[in-house]
Parts: sequence; structure tokens; C-alpha cells
Amino acid sequence: MEQIIVVEGWIRNSEKPVVLLHKAIGAEESFESMADLMNDKMISRAKVTISNGTESEIMYGFLSPNYIPPTEYTTANMVGEAGREYEITVEYAGKTLTAKTSVPYPVKIEKLDTMHTRYFDAEKRRLRLKLHWKDDPATEDYYALYFHYEDFNQYSLCQNGVFTDEKADPETGMMSVDVYPSSWLKMAAIEKEEERIEEMKKLRTSWFHEGEKVTLMLVHIDKTTWEILESYRESGMAGMFMPVWTNPLTNINGGVGYFAGMGKDVLQVQL
Repeated sequence: MEQIIVVEGWIRNSEKPVVLLHKAIGAEESFESMADLMNDKMISRAKVTISNGTESEIMYGFLSPNYIPPTEYTTANMVGEAGREYEITVEYAGKTLTAKTSVPYPVKIEKLDTMHTRYFDAEKRRLRLKLHWKDDPATEDYYALYFHYEDFNQYSLCQNGVFTDEKADPETGMMSVDVYPSSWLKMAAIEKEEERIEEMKKLRTSWFHEGEKVTLMLVHIDKTTWEILESYRESGMAGMFMPVWTNPLTNINGGVGYFAGMGKDVLQVQL
């Protein structure tokens, strides 16, 4: 069977780019532990280059506790700039993969509303969150919403966290969306099954909770990135480091996955 390389990469305004690589996980494959899966599938010796059309830089890879899979490729100098185009080239095992993207200008988060939910909450700690920002009615815009908890640094796409500006108020341009967490990354990082079960009992897949420290990230994305993320959402894919049951969209030439430009605005909150 031909080896398929999966790319999960992004470049955000004012941040260094990040590229994560792994060999595709077959739907029928099984492993004794998450450590065995990572050791078999992660790619730590690829050559990854990024260009902004003027300069090129080789991205160095290192083991990182911040991501799954835990090999992160990034730059020493280049950072994302809104309005610029970027291209990555990945060379590994005789294969060459390429992808292009651009970084949209960020859109500012206006406010966050929090309210207690009335459903199945004897302790009255579960919260419903609603995020607000202003869309430009003169342009066609696309967004994605990510979050991470204080104790786990990798951003996860929120449930139903991909939007078009069709949700904007036609008079004010305001976008108002409910924010619900997903927790596949946190589950995947827990090695022992009994600990995963205890974490799942907290129902973090449905609600945020009073007292949690959460970082929300609103990203302005282009149509191609929106189509890719929406295809993952529709196919039930919670992330890239998992078996692929369908044939989702990609902008990676020679592989699968995505390289996305993102104009970000970040909000850190104590709920």
C-alpha cells in the first residue's frame, strides 16, 4: 500500500508557522497504546521549507508537548503577516508535497456572554457561551472558532466551529455564535483508559464549566480553508491524527490534510 503523508499546518498573523506531519492511519489498524501509534506514525525527519514569495526558510523539527503528533516543525525567524501569501514544501521518503495559502486580516472579538445552562446541571456549573464579532458586509467572509483549556495547549476546533458570514445580522453586521467545546485532543493525550473515562464523565464535550480558564481564538480564513474544515466537520473527523474513513478535501499537492492561513484574534477568560 502506498504511504500517504498527512499535513496539518497553519500560519497566523504575528506567529511563527507550525506544520505537523504523520503517516496516514488506516481505518483497520490497531495499536496497543497511544505511544505505539505515535511512534509508528509521526514523521520527525522531513525537510519542510516555507516561502513568503520573497524569502524562504527551512523549518526545523523538534519534539513538542504542545501537539499531537508531538513533532512540530516551525521557523526561527519568519512570522505570519496579514495579507501575505505563503507556500510550504515537504520532502520525505522520496515524496514532495506542496501547499499554498494566504493570511486574511484578523477580525476583532467584540464580547463574550456567559450564562448558566438549565439542562442536567445539579451543581449549576455548566455554562453556555456566546461570542460576538462584527463582520464586514461588503465582503464574503469565512471564520473558524478554536479553544484550548489552561492545562492543554493545543487548540481544538469548537463543535460546529466553522462559519460563513450568512449568520451576520443584515443591519448591524454582528455575528453571534454559541461556543461548545470538543475534547478529542485531550482524550487522545490521556494514556490510561480509566483516566480517559474519568475525564469523559466531566462532559467537557458538551459544556464549558464555571471556574475553568479557557482561551478562545477566532480566525478569519479564506474560502478554501473553510471548505476543507467544513468537509472534516461533516465527515465527523474531530482532528487529523485519527483514521480517515472518508475522502475529505485537501489543499496539499501530493498528500492529504491542509495548510491554512489564519487571521486571529484571541480572548482569554476565567469562566
